[in-house]
Amino acid sequence: MPPGMRIIESSTNPIIPGQGRSSQPTGLRGRWVAWVGFTSLLASVAIRDYLAQAAPTTGTLNSTTAALLDAVNALPATATASIVFVAGHILGGILLGIALWRAIPAWAAVALAISQPLHLVFAVFIPNHVLDGTAWAVTAVGFAAAGVARAKTAIPSSKPLNR
Repeated sequence: MPPGMRIIESSTNPIIPGQGRSSQPTGLRGRWVAWVGFTSLLASVAIRDYLAQAAPTTGTLNSTTAALLDAVNALPATATASIVFVAGHILGGILLGIALWRAIPAWAAVALAISQPLHLVFAVFIPNHVLDGTAWAVTAVGFAAAGVARAKTAIPSSKPLNR
């Protein structure tokens, strides 16, 4: 299992209604879509950030650094990673909220399902840092509710997280 996926799986797997993974298609899809979405952020942002931070240490001119950043931004891999990130973390959050509907308090499932679309609205369409931060806080509350429900669920067959 990929690193980071255990965090999402451990907080949602045993509490998603159904018996076994095959009967939990929304939860399974939601976990994977969210994981792919969140991890693609590294490919879409990290390279640009490292390039921008490293260039001045080598004496590279600002104009050269800007040209390199423009070239990196124009790469199909960068655009693809950005699209996967945006679609993945938003759709993944919605799917996880739907999957957890009967397993956590309804308000928490709704919070998880709507938080990332709200983040999209307040980060892209109506830029507002306070409301965007609030949307991320709502995501955290939804995941916290899933974690609490997971902690309260006794599953004798569950494996320890430090496999």
